[in-house]
Amino acid sequence: MSMNEAPPPPPPTGLPMKRFKFVWRFLLLSNLALGGV
Repeated sequence: MSMNEAPPPPPPTGLPMKRFKFVWRFLLLSNLALGGV
């Protein structure tokens, strides 16, 4: 996660996108954690 990473402008369907990004981040972090062990 870089500091200069700016979030894209929220689309009309903001809630589904936010939920998707949350799930994606959770899956990515869990994958990195499991792979790092």
